[in-house]
Amino acid sequence: MYWNGPGVSRRTRKRNFIIWKRLQLGCVEEENGRLDKAAKHWIIATKLGDDIALSSLRVCYTRGLVEKDDYASS
Repeated sequence: MYWNGPGVSRRTRKRNFIIWKRLQLGCVEEENGRLDKAAKHWIIATKLGDDIALSSLRVCYTRGLVEKDDYASS
C-alpha cells in the first residue's frame, strides 16, 4: 500500500495520515505511561485499518489493559 505519491488520491493520503498520527500518538502515550489513552488511539487506528496498531492493541489485551469488547470491535 502506498501512503503518498502521484498515484494516491488526496482522500487516501489524508486517511493514511490520520492513521499514522493515531499510531504515533498511541506510542507517545505509552512512553508516558498512559496506556489507557494509548489504547484509545490504537483502537481508532485499528478501526481505520492499521495492522501495527492492532498488534499493539493485542499486547494491551493480553496484559489486561483493554476490555474484550474493545479488542473484538477493532
